[in-house]
Amino acid sequence: MAEPFPGEISDWSGAIAYLSQRHSEVRSLNAGLVHLRVNRPGGSVELRARRTELPNGRPWLMLVATLCEVTQLRARAALVANRTLPLGGIATLGNRVVLRQLVPLTGLLPAHLDTTLGALADLVLVLQHSLQAGGDEAPYAYLFR
Repeated sequence: MAEPFPGEISDWSGAIAYLSQRHSEVRSLNAGLVHLRVNRPGGSVELRARRTELPNGRPWLMLVATLCEVTQLRARAALVANRTLPLGGIATLGNRVVLRQLVPLTGLLPAHLDTTLGALADLVLVLQHSLQAGGDEAPYAYLFR
């Protein structure tokens, strides 16, 4: 078992160190982007973590998971879902549909990041199941063609 992470994460280098300690297949692609795999009871999810900054200069961590191709999404339904999803928001990134969540780096506690990563991965798994299962019985099935 990994040693507990001391204190707050607070900056990008701390986020990378913590993610590398806690999650598998962490790959740093450049100075501001990391890929990682979050393992959950229902499966594993690949996420991208990117350092971003608000106009006021405060650092944030943007977590992004790819869901499907743009052509598989019902755009109007996605607008509705963004109001009802338990966390994150559905967006397009090029020709892909992604689920993304912003987390403030300033004062970020490891437990809060773990909770956010776990909840985001769980929601991605539910959305992927809805996409693959089709039909009206799957949660969020209304989002996909």
